[in-house]
Amino acid sequence: MKTFGRAIALTAALTMALVISACGGSGSQAASSAASSGSASASTSAASSAVSDASSTSASSASAPTVKGAISGDTYANDYFKVQFKLPEGFKFYTADQLAELNGGDLTNEQAVERLQQGAEYFDAAASFGDAYPTVSISVVYAGTPEAKALDADGFAKYMATGSGEAGTYKNNESGDEFAAMKRSVLVNGQTFAQQALIEKQGDYFLVATATSADGAGLDELLCNVTRAK
Repeated sequence: MKTFGRAIALTAALTMALVISACGGSGSQAASSAASSGSASASTSAASSAVSDASSTSASSASAPTVKGAISGDTYANDYFKVQFKLPEGFKFYTADQLAELNGGDLTNEQAVERLQQGAEYFDAAASFGDAYPTVSISVVYAGTPEAKALDADGFAKYMATGSGEAGTYKNNESGDEFAAMKRSVLVNGQTFAQQALIEKQGDYFLVATATSADGAGLDELLCNVTRAK
């Protein structure tokens, strides 16, 4: 479990990023550079704290939407964000215990929303190939400030790319779906990691699907499995 935890913990330790590409190797791509690539030590959690301000929100978790998704067989689906993710061959979802380790407990939707409104990030699902990389995590971030609430998914991608990344649009040529996207390579303890992320927004919440690899291999395969629920 600790190996699994370290793999996704790195996803949280690196600011969300991605290589913008298209499934099948063709199709339109619109990418606008937000900044030059480089190393980073900012965390997804730090970013979520920047857009989440518990003192600015008066929303009650009891009236909050159901931001949690569910896993059935080899497919994760989130009805609120209308997004689903199907496991590629050879990948396994993290167990409930492994997710609880990441989230500080096995949270109900109300507890997850409360944590989100306090500025924490919530991991709704995660998967890996064996017990190492590549990995994919699906997390939720709450927009608690007026500035963050005003951002759409594209705006959040640009916000996350500020400093050393690129933001743009990812088109899945197999499904035809388009998502706000971001990419960056990061240097951690002398090793370069590549990440890809797709971003969706509903209400005051962002869903972020992040793929991480030590060498960049397999990331497009992972994101090709993220689609909009029909």
